[in-house]
Amino acid sequence: MRTYGRLRETIKEKFKTLDAFAAALSMDRSTLSGKLNGRTGWRSSEIESVCKLLDIPMESVRDYFFYD
Repeated sequence: MRTYGRLRETIKEKFKTLDAFAAALSMDRSTLSGKLNGRTGWRSSEIESVCKLLDIPMESVRDYFFYD
């Protein structure tokens, strides 16, 4: 199961809490938790929003969403 370790680290660096990041994404905290714990998948539009909020360049998307 994917744990999104690098993504979690970046969220904590930039937003401090998952609650703050979920609010910035306009996503329910439980929905974000499900995605970060691999229970539900990410839509491409959600990935784009995450990248914008975290200043992740599009060429680095694989490093955050497809590898741990």
